[in-house]
Amino acid sequence: MTNDERTLQYAVEYNQGTEFSVTGAYLLYPQIMDKIACILQPKDFMNPLCAKLYAAAVKAYRDGKILDPVMARDEIVHDTDDPTKFIADCMAVCPSGTAAEGHAEYIHAQAKARIFRTAVDEILSTYKGDEQVTEIAGVCQDYISGTLGRSHTMAQTLNKLMDSLSAPPANRVETGFARIDALLKGMRAGNLVIVAARPAAGKSIWAQCVAMNVARTGKSVLLYSLEMSDEELGERIISGASGVQLDRITDHDLDEQAWKRLSDACQYLYDLPLIINDDPGVTTSKIRAEARTTKNLGLIIIDFMTLMKSEGKYDSRNLEVGAISRELKLLAMELNIPIIVISQLNRSVSDTDRPTLAALRDSGELEQNANKVIFLWNIDVEQGIKGVAVAKNRQGRCGAVQMRFIGDQMRFVEMRADEEVWSKTTPPRRRGKWEDDD
Repeated sequence: MTNDERTLQYAVEYNQGTEFSVTGAYLLYPQIMDKIACILQPKDFMNPLCAKLYAAAVKAYRDGKILDPVMARDEIVHDTDDPTKFIADCMAVCPSGTAAEGHAEYIHAQAKARIFRTAVDEILSTYKGDEQVTEIAGVCQDYISGTLGRSHTMAQTLNKLMDSLSAPPANRVETGFARIDALLKGMRAGNLVIVAARPAAGKSIWAQCVAMNVARTGKSVLLYSLEMSDEELGERIISGASGVQLDRITDHDLDEQAWKRLSDACQYLYDLPLIINDDPGVTTSKIRAEARTTKNLGLIIIDFMTLMKSEGKYDSRNLEVGAISRELKLLAMELNIPIIVISQLNRSVSDTDRPTLAALRDSGELEQNANKVIFLWNIDVEQGIKGVAVAKNRQGRCGAVQMRFIGDQMRFVEMRADEEVWSKTTPPRRRGKWEDDD
C-alpha cells in the first residue's frame, strides 16, 4: 500500500498538527532527539515530508550530528514546491519542546493501530459477508480502541486541541447547503444527526441531496435505503442531476433531448463514490462490516431508522429504537464519521406546523443520543417552500431557513433570506447562542 493510499484510508487517524509539532521540535531543540529517537520510526509518520525529514534527523543523530532548518530545507527541496514554508509551518506549531515526547508516543500508537487495522480490513475484504469473521473483526476493533485508550489528561487534551487549531477544521462534513452549514458548523466525526419530518415532507430527498453533495467532494457515502430499491433511488438521483422530470423517467416518456440530458448526467454520476444498499434487514453489525471495507468513507445515511431491527430482543418498540440509536451513536464514534438517520414525527404533528423535539417518534432517546436534530415541514405546498430547522445543535446555533423543493426533479435548492416568507404562526426563531442540551 502506497503512502497516498494509507493517507486516504486512514485520514481519520492522521493529526497533521501533531506530526508538524514533532518535526518542528527536533529542528528547534535538537536535544529532544535523545527522548524521541527510541520511540519513533520514520515509517510512523503519515506525512511523507515529515517521514523523510525524521529519517534524516535519525541518521544525523546516530552520526553524532544535528539536522538544522537549513539542512532540512535542502533535504526536501525536490519534494515540495515551497520547502521553506513547510519547515516554517512545522516550527510555527511548536512553541516549546515540552510536548514532543507525548506527541511522539501518540504518533507511534497511531502507526501501530494502522498496521492492525489494515490487517483487519484485508481479512474483512477476503471473507466479506461472513458473520463470524465480522464478529471477530469487531473484537479486534474494540482492542485497537482500547490499546490507544480513551482517557486523556487535561494537558494531553489541551495539547491536542492547540495542535488542531493550527490547521483548518478536520473531520467535518458539510451538507452542501450553505445556510444550513452556517448553522451546523459542519457535521463532525462521531456525530449522530437526526433528520425528521412527517410523511411526504421531503426528508428522504433532502438526505439524498446531502449524499450527492458529499460524494461530489470525493468522500465515499454509504446510503442505506430500507424503503426503496436501488433502482427507485437511482431514478430520483438521475432526475435531480439531469433536470428531467421523474414521472417522464418512470413512464419511459423520453424524447431525444431528455435522453441527451440523462446520458450527460450518467457520465457525471458514474464515478461518484455513492454506494446504495437496499437490504431491508440491515443491522448495525452489517453497516459496521461494510463501512470498514469502504475506502475514504465520509458519511453514512440510513433511510429510515424506524424500519431497522435490532439484533437484541426488547419488550417494546420504544426500547428497541432507543437501543438502535445508541448503537448508531457508538458506531459513528467508532468509525469517526457522522451518521445521518431519517426518522418520522408523531402523528399529532401537522405537516404545516414547525416541529419540536418532543415530536420525535418512537423513543425519547433519539433526542438524547443525537448531536444534531434537523426538522423539515411544509410552509407553502403549491410553491414548494419547505422549512428546514436546526432544532438541536451541540456545537453550533439553532435556527431555521427556507428551501424550495422542486418535486418533479427530486431536488432542493436554497432560498435567500430576502426571498423567505414566514407565516405569523411559524417564525424562524433563530438563536444567537450555543445550544445547551444537558
